[in-house]
Amino acid sequence: MTAASRGAHGASTRPEGGPALGIGAALALAVALVAAWQVVFWALVAWGPDGSPAGAFVLPPAAALLVPLGALAAFGWWRAPWLVGVPPRASWGLLVPVVALELLVVLQLQVPPGVFLVAFVVTGASEELLGRGVVQQLLLGMHRLPQVLLSGGLLAVGYAVTLRVLDFGTAKVALVAGTVLCFGVVHAALRRRGVPVALLALMGALVVWPQFALDAYDPLTAVASVVALVLGVWATLDEPTSRGTPEP
Repeated sequence: MTAASRGAHGASTRPEGGPALGIGAALALAVALVAAWQVVFWALVAWGPDGSPAGAFVLPPAAALLVPLGALAAFGWWRAPWLVGVPPRASWGLLVPVVALELLVVLQLQVPPGVFLVAFVVTGASEELLGRGVVQQLLLGMHRLPQVLLSGGLLAVGYAVTLRVLDFGTAKVALVAGTVLCFGVVHAALRRRGVPVALLALMGALVVWPQFALDAYDPLTAVASVVALVLGVWATLDEPTSRGTPEP
């Protein structure tokens, strides 16, 4: 069995340009990066400057952005096709229902002032570069469904833990963790179909917006999240390949 086939069946993984890692080591590194992101983000939320909206809302995600950017730099992934390129097999048609679901939620909310809009964009980009960029790349040796679920799930679990530690209510924890999981899964499925992470980073702002603006799930947000999760799982299990059979 070749090294490539062993990686495809979950024995090991060598992220493009990165280190050769076993699945356990890759997962441990992914968990550590998610934990580092959460620590930086919430430390600045709790103890950062609060004299201005920019300091209170933009600085935490901007500082946390250094975690995925540092990993991208360390592994030499700046010019990787999955980050900025558009592979020929990209399933752009799948973008339409995903963006429609995100807009369905966002358009019911009040348009935020400029500084909050910047915070949404930076936070969304930071989450996507971490979850769909670094984490998913580290987990490429896994079979496709666990890979996609962990890409969305690790950051969701990180949010759930840190929000509870910071004494946020159950409704807010469910909103943030659930939205991150559901839309993270469908974004991970889009990435597997060739949609670049740079575009997903822009779409991330649409996912973050209701997390900031709402205190709990409303019916529309809940339905959109569940549909996104189902769509992501279906797209992952049904993804096409040039060989006519699903990839691992």
